[in-house]
Amino acid sequence: MRELALDDGEAYRRWIRMDTSAFEDLLNRIRPRIEKRDTSFREAIQAGERLAITLRYLATGDSEMSLQYAFYVAHNTISGILLDVCKAIYYALVDEVVKIVQGKEDS
Repeated sequence: MRELALDDGEAYRRWIRMDTSAFEDLLNRIRPRIEKRDTSFREAIQAGERLAITLRYLATGDSEMSLQYAFYVAHNTISGILLDVCKAIYYALVDEVVKIVQGKEDS
């Protein structure tokens, strides 16, 4: 994904429906919640790729099977990634985006 962002910013924006600066800002906000560590058995999927998978899913509605081929990540792994990253986005943005109305005077 980073190569696409560096080589062709417009193609990158069309692919995940977000420009590189917005992507990096969101990634920095959620990285602590979605970053995984490598194990002795396998390398972890990097936080940026986890976010890109989720944004592509949210932007297009592609199936997990389709995303599996686009990102070379097993569809069952993608299921977990989507859940983790969506939760992280919610917790990172809830105070900025969601307003809880408590009474008539707040509306």
